[in-house]
Amino acid sequence: MKTFTSLDLQRPRMVMTSVDEFARLKEASGEQVSREIVGERRAVVRRGLPDDPLGYDTSHISACALAMAEAALSGRNHEFVASEIAAVEKKAFEQPMTDIFEPIPAMA
Repeated sequence: MKTFTSLDLQRPRMVMTSVDEFARLKEASGEQVSREIVGERRAVVRRGLPDDPLGYDTSHISACALAMAEAALSGRNHEFVASEIAAVEKKAFEQPMTDIFEPIPAMA
């Protein structure tokens, strides 16, 4: 077992907290909390699960990987994969990147 000296305990450490916890600790110590820290935050409300046509069960990762590979080789989910890639491109790049990447041909 490692023993610690008082010098070990004096070294700076990094502690991560939520904004709410940071504000709570500042208030508890009598310090002012900046408005920009607390600010209004929009609540994120999600009801149910989004549609997932691929819907792989990831609880058994090896079985999931085999099912994904089989589907990719057979081209069974090509339309769904293409639509997901298009959605990611739209969100990440604000425009499709079809001019950069060749579309994946369906394997029939």
